[in-house]
Amino acid sequence: MNLFGQTLDAQQLFQLVSLLMVLAIFVAALRGTHDYARWFKTWEAGRKARRDAEIAAERTGERPENERGGPWGLRPIPAGAVFPSATCPTSRP
Repeated sequence: MNLFGQTLDAQQLFQLVSLLMVLAIFVAALRGTHDYARWFKTWEAGRKARRDAEIAAERTGERPENERGGPWGLRPIPAGAVFPSATCPTSRP
């Protein structure tokens, strides 16, 4: 094979192909890292905005109606709350 006026034997051709494959793998890995960094920046900005809104709500003492509470979206049970099963006439002791 002739490339830029140089005759390439099998070993040099294999080295050239290997170099191009390594370059392709490097570009793919770099793209994945870039995508992850972009996702992380977006996630971090959203988390900061949610936290700032939460701090502002704590300062004013207001809680939005649709605000989740706790890790599973459950609000704490108020003191003195009666559960429906305790007041239902058809429940069994």
